[in-house]
Amino acid sequence: MLHEIMVPDLAESTVEATVATWIKKSGDIVEEGEVIIELDTDKVSLEVVSPVSGQIKEVNKNEGETVLVGELLGIVDDSVAQSAKSDKPSISKEPELSIDENQTNDDEISATPVAKKIAEKDNIDLSKIKGSGPNGKITKNDLENIESTEKVSDEPDSSKSEISSGPEEIIKLSRRRITIAKRLKEVQSDTVMTTTYNEVDLSSVISIRKKFQDQFVEKHGIKLGFMSFFVKASVNALQSFPHLNAELYQDELILKKYYDMGIAVATEEGLVVPVLREADKKSSAEIEKGIAELATKARDKKISLKELQGGTFSIT
Repeated sequence: MLHEIMVPDLAESTVEATVATWIKKSGDIVEEGEVIIELDTDKVSLEVVSPVSGQIKEVNKNEGETVLVGELLGIVDDSVAQSAKSDKPSISKEPELSIDENQTNDDEISATPVAKKIAEKDNIDLSKIKGSGPNGKITKNDLENIESTEKVSDEPDSSKSEISSGPEEIIKLSRRRITIAKRLKEVQSDTVMTTTYNEVDLSSVISIRKKFQDQFVEKHGIKLGFMSFFVKASVNALQSFPHLNAELYQDELILKKYYDMGIAVATEEGLVVPVLREADKKSSAEIEKGIAELATKARDKKISLKELQGGTFSIT
């Protein structure tokens, strides 16, 4: 049976990517979950894995081509893998050897080729990494967030809770409001947009930073910047005006009851907007540290796709 390899969903507001590398070529045999293509977007790089075990029959998009979400990248034929399995000669079972269970072999660790290259370059012990790919295979994304993936334990997977949305309220829109929303969207597409600027007196914030900066740094190990004030002010405003913290979906308005703030970060390759989760529950120090960590990852090109998704409001 033939299986299509499609361009997966990308980061929010990103609809196209560039085919960076075909790791496997036409005619190559691949395993299910094995990385076969690398895509680059203006925000992140991501790996595309084979949906099944088989042989790559078609390469529909060449390296350097621009592709859209949902477009066909290639085709894998799983009948080749099935016939290969049936053609394998039966092998008599060898006597089992006694092996130290604590001993690990790099060849036995299931990881994508790109992940292995990164691990070799950065001197990362793959045996301590918990893979998120099929059958526990370690992928590039697992290594991009090394601090969390190193913790292989019985603790709950915090990454899943980070990207979970949270409580929401759905409001059914009237036909009139649906029409208004549709026309406003059309105007946005067809009309040159302008930006309104307002000046705000920040003298009190400047005084607080000046007065408590040394004490703040000594206690928390990071400077008290303006962004923590901006984040807290935005959260307070969104709590007062919940319709600003919402998403319009077809004929429904989805009010977000959580506050995941997108923080714009300038990098060499352009602007990206990583998301600071549960900003309403964080202290000023936690906000400053969280923003600094996300900014470092973005500039070092180690930001993951999930860290760019799910924001309910953005600050630039």
